[in-house]
Amino acid sequence: MFNFICGEVVAKEEGILIVKSGEVGFELCVSDYTAMDCNVGDYVKIYAYLQVKEDGLVLYGFSTLEEKKIFLQLITVGGIGCKMACSVLSNVSVNELAMAIFNGDAKRLACVKGIGKKTAERIVLELKEKIVPPTNAKMPAEKEKPAEKTFSQDAIDAISVLVSLGIAKNDAEARVCRVIEQGYGKAEDLINFALKNQR
Repeated sequence: MFNFICGEVVAKEEGILIVKSGEVGFELCVSDYTAMDCNVGDYVKIYAYLQVKEDGLVLYGFSTLEEKKIFLQLITVGGIGCKMACSVLSNVSVNELAMAIFNGDAKRLACVKGIGKKTAERIVLELKEKIVPPTNAKMPAEKEKPAEKTFSQDAIDAISVLVSLGIAKNDAEARVCRVIEQGYGKAEDLINFALKNQR
């Protein structure tokens, strides 16, 4: 029913924003992160979700589309309603939540206020294949490959000769590097001085 609401923030309480759009004031339940993005007097665009309950209607608001999307995914998980989903998003950023789910890190989720161990495991199980990590989020750390050394053709030729003489490749490269640092560059010089630089 509501996709977004544009208007002025006229009041702000814990977990609540009042946004005036035209002659209508909308009361929206929001996460702490959305509340921090909105100050009284600001003109804002709030993405909205209308919860229809037996005892009334509740309007939820989100300062970013990403927050709304992950909220909608959370409430598809058994046992998680709108209020709990909003509470979760008050205690962990969208990026952190998305990465925890994407990485299957149920322990991280279990530390979030409002989520127990079983609920955390259920969230991971049901949403892991649906979550796309934010483009600006860091993926799980991988061991960085050491930068490969770049050598001139003369240096490559010198290293090949040294290796053919029975010197280990790493040792040959190290010797050639030391000779290059001394200002030599021709293959012949590199070989001669490298052979003299015995460890």
